[in-house]
Amino acid sequence: MFSGLMSIGPWGIFDSDTSYGRQLGRYQYSDDSFELDLAFSEASDLQQLLKQPENQTVKQIVWHRINGKSYVAMYDAPDAVRVSSSIGDRFDLALRIKESAPRLIPESNILELEELEGYDTYYYSHHSRFRPLPILRVKYDDPESTWFHIDLESGQLVGRMTSANRVQRWMFNGLHSLDFSTLINNRPFWDIVVILLCSLGLAFSITSVVVSWRRIRKKVAK
Repeated sequence: MFSGLMSIGPWGIFDSDTSYGRQLGRYQYSDDSFELDLAFSEASDLQQLLKQPENQTVKQIVWHRINGKSYVAMYDAPDAVRVSSSIGDRFDLALRIKESAPRLIPESNILELEELEGYDTYYYSHHSRFRPLPILRVKYDDPESTWFHIDLESGQLVGRMTSANRVQRWMFNGLHSLDFSTLINNRPFWDIVVILLCSLGLAFSITSVVVSWRRIRKKVAK
């Protein structure tokens, strides 16, 4: 019950004082330069892009911006992506991401830039929720000790974690969903533990019904 209560963030204990939407906007848009038109906004340009040999198997195209510049991310699969801003454009996406990261919280300093090639305690994929790799974890010295996760393959923000979110990760995801590294990294161990705990809960429920029925039957008999 406690972990279920934590899932709704009672009394605003996990709320942030800052707006993720505004931070995302600063990352995507630039005050100095802004391209009004989206990359490959013309059908002819998009057709030319998709005719290139490496793009023959594209299943999905997503438009996004980094620091005012428009890009398209082309997906063959959830973990197979290529990014382009115009035909023949060659650019260092990782460099542009790192140049734009300070704009997320401009009043604070970046403490650490960490590239993750695999999942860890706070960034993981579970419960049919895909999270891309590799990602860049950017840590700031703001009052909320904010972390941002940025997809290094597409440049898109994957999410934000404040110090309160990291506490919630244990109080809800840990206790309620059993998202502990030892369990989720060793399937079906996680499934076995969940089934056993559910069975235990069912057993307690049955015994409670039996005890209640016996008590009611005695009262009715009297």
